[in-house]
Amino acid sequence: MSNAENWASDEFQTVEVGDKRRKRRLIKVAGRLASTPRESIPTAMEGWNETQAAYRLFNSEHVTLEKILDAHAEQTQRRIAKHPLVLVLQDTTELDLTTKRHKNKDVGPLNYKNRQGFLLHPSIVVTPEGLQLGTIQVKTWARDGESLGRSNPERKKIPFEEKESVRWRDGYEASRAMAEGCPGTMVVNVADRESDIFEYLVEATNDRPENARFVIRATQNRATTEPDVEAGGRCFVKLRDRMEATNPCGEAMINVPKRDKREARTTTLEIRTTTLELKPPLARQSTLRPVTVGVVWAKEKDPPEGEAEPIEWLLFTDLPADGLDAALLVLEYYAARWQIEVFFRVLKSGCKVEELEFHSFETFGPCLMVYMVVSWRVLNLMMLGRECPDLPCDSVLTQAEWQSAWQIIRHEPPPRECPSLGEMILIIASFGGHLGRKCDGPPGPKSLWIGLQRVTDFALAWTAFGPAANGEQT
Repeated sequence: MSNAENWASDEFQTVEVGDKRRKRRLIKVAGRLASTPRESIPTAMEGWNETQAAYRLFNSEHVTLEKILDAHAEQTQRRIAKHPLVLVLQDTTELDLTTKRHKNKDVGPLNYKNRQGFLLHPSIVVTPEGLQLGTIQVKTWARDGESLGRSNPERKKIPFEEKESVRWRDGYEASRAMAEGCPGTMVVNVADRESDIFEYLVEATNDRPENARFVIRATQNRATTEPDVEAGGRCFVKLRDRMEATNPCGEAMINVPKRDKREARTTTLEIRTTTLELKPPLARQSTLRPVTVGVVWAKEKDPPEGEAEPIEWLLFTDLPADGLDAALLVLEYYAARWQIEVFFRVLKSGCKVEELEFHSFETFGPCLMVYMVVSWRVLNLMMLGRECPDLPCDSVLTQAEWQSAWQIIRHEPPPRECPSLGEMILIIASFGGHLGRKCDGPPGPKSLWIGLQRVTDFALAWTAFGPAANGEQT
């Protein structure tokens, strides 16, 4: 087994693809793609025969996205069980295959007809410190062209189970199932504003395990079950009105990064918390029950003059939300949501999945899932270097990888004992453009995935022409 395949063998040890030879091929292909994540499949493989074998693998009816996900999710669950608390982050991204649409018969429109591709909605697991643990659920689909331009009344007539928004509830169900499988771990599902769907709230507050929780960002000004006395009791108090009437429990200072036209700044958030019972939407009051949720509202106290969008987070949760300390913890969990954006960036910019050429989703899907596992490995390696810098580097790198990289950077023979992972991560990232100055901070995913690709080339040369090839001790 080659150097790059060791981790893939561990990750896919339980995959069921109908044949041992097919399983070995999957492990080999995953190892090759992980070694050169930015390259095309023909470039990543060693020769035309391997390239043909890789395409035959993804064309096999026995190799599906679901089977690869199941094996990866099983290993992810084992990693989850080692932590007292994890965050399950879910979100949707577009896979724009417009330039490949004539080659893939299953693509559909994205935001308008001429942009073609698939929608991808994964649930990835991280620790509060940012360590990536893997993916537990994936939903992919192509839109029907006839669904574009539908009026809002027409959309409301569609059963919930047939709507795209069902993905948020399904993502929570995957999170709850993982909590049931890891009873010693608190599993918190975290999602953005699109997940503010009443069916999600009903599911998340209905007979759940004690260790399955949620934090989602509210977008709708929902009605509470409290009659509006000032309106004569004929209607109900709205969410934002009730929060405005709630006394602040404290303040928190945050650093706001620069974004588009917004300048970086330090600002103060005023925080309010309460518990509210929310009414279901009027059209579905006969089928949905009211739900009780904790509410945390963090709002910028004195936004700069002319600021179009002051900082504001309005969150629903079933975690404790009574007081400043509890509210800050809920806000911290929600703030971790940016990590799924990093995952998407590695998948699309690092692994270049939007450049894959397949004739159908049945063949595109398994390759996409392998690249999702590769993206997890890149981010996992990056965070291990930050969180566990003293770990021996040979726990995740092969001898040829770290020794060749050491020789090239240090211009001296590698030491007999392997250096720390933190030291080697800096060396690898330097090949990807990370300068390593104090002001630069730790390496990011881009410098790491480029660096890993170069280190793979160094390792091949080291194996072929290095000390071991010449009969020397290493």
